[in-house]
Amino acid sequence: MSILSSSAISKVLKSNFFRSSLTFSIASFVVSVIGYIINLLIARTFSLANYGEYMTSMSYVLFLSVPITTFGMIVTQRIGKEIVLKRKALASTIEKWLIVELKTHSSLLTVLAVAFGILVYYKGNLEVSAILFIITTLFLTLFQIFYVASLQAFKNFFMAGLLLVIIFGGKLILSIGVIFISPNIINIFIAFVVSLFVGLIIGRKMIRNNGNSTKPEQTYKFLNIFKYLKRKNLLITLITTLGLVGLGNIDLILVKKFLPADQAGLYSSISLLGKIILYVATPLSQVAFSYFTGSDSKHNSAKILFLLSVAYLFIGGASTLIYFFYPDLIISIIFGSKFLVINSIIWLAAIFGTLYSLITLYTHYYISKNSWWGALSFIALIIQFILIFFNHSSLLNIMTINIYITFGLLIIFVGKIVFDNFKTMILYKI
Repeated sequence: MSILSSSAISKVLKSNFFRSSLTFSIASFVVSVIGYIINLLIARTFSLANYGEYMTSMSYVLFLSVPITTFGMIVTQRIGKEIVLKRKALASTIEKWLIVELKTHSSLLTVLAVAFGILVYYKGNLEVSAILFIITTLFLTLFQIFYVASLQAFKNFFMAGLLLVIIFGGKLILSIGVIFISPNIINIFIAFVVSLFVGLIIGRKMIRNNGNSTKPEQTYKFLNIFKYLKRKNLLITLITTLGLVGLGNIDLILVKKFLPADQAGLYSSISLLGKIILYVATPLSQVAFSYFTGSDSKHNSAKILFLLSVAYLFIGGASTLIYFFYPDLIISIIFGSKFLVINSIIWLAAIFGTLYSLITLYTHYYISKNSWWGALSFIALIIQFILIFFNHSSLLNIMTINIYITFGLLIIFVGKIVFDNFKTMILYKI
């Protein structure tokens, strides 16, 4: 008898998870390709120093947007728990609450932005234009993540993906215009901000036009934002996500700080090559998270986790082999000859990218279970920071540290799940 019968395959293909995964993954893949093209154009057009400046700025955006990403996950959880007909009304209520909170704490946010700018300018080796770009992008990203998270909670993955395509498509079009008309890294930053702003206008319209809804039977009240910080589910999500994003970006920030500008540009290209797998893995993990938390689908969490783990290992293994046997070809096609000096270590970047994609999946799983085990990613980040801080003599050393840290963390995550399942089986037999 075949392990996978035709009826079983048909059941998988017709499942909501498969169709949602396919829809959002296609959209996210398009977005990833667009982002990759943008990075490719910037790498080929600008100097190594400018490319390093750009990639480091994006790393700061990702790292500092962790609280925003956490907010997005909580939005998906909160709206997803509501009955379908009330989800749209709840999303509108949360949006109004968010705007009120931003106005209330505008003075504090301004002080924090200024303090960040001064610190990064003197200690992080970033220009003023990059700092302004980071601060502005963080503000706009808050609403981008909110609208995408709301659409995901609605299980409308097509519209969520379309919104991302619109934003990144705008970035690509404007970036091409900048490169041909006025090739300057500042103009690239401006193009990104304009694209985000336009995307937010469209995103706001999307959640208001998303299907029918009923008036909620109750008035939703939200705590003061600082009181939310005391909640276990938010703390777990915040700390876990901070660790996850930090594991993928702190190396870029430290390379920019300690090594010459051209080395930062080279390492940025290594990092980008290693994380190609995330262009597939990230959207799948996001879809999986919605099903991990959904009241009507979380019973299938273990199956989804296993299937995606196998898929990530297969894709990562294939990437590692290609990078190992054809490094010059890959680098020449993607970045150009000025990046060929990294040809001996890009296969290690593929290994790191595979491990990091698996860590991303498992941290999403632990967050959905409201488990502190996911917060081990933050401890791993601290260890990674310390090791790179004291051992950054070469790009090879830094990438090797990344691999050791992510591999150790993955072993702990998988071991915990295997142990829990084994314990459950024993108790069931008893």
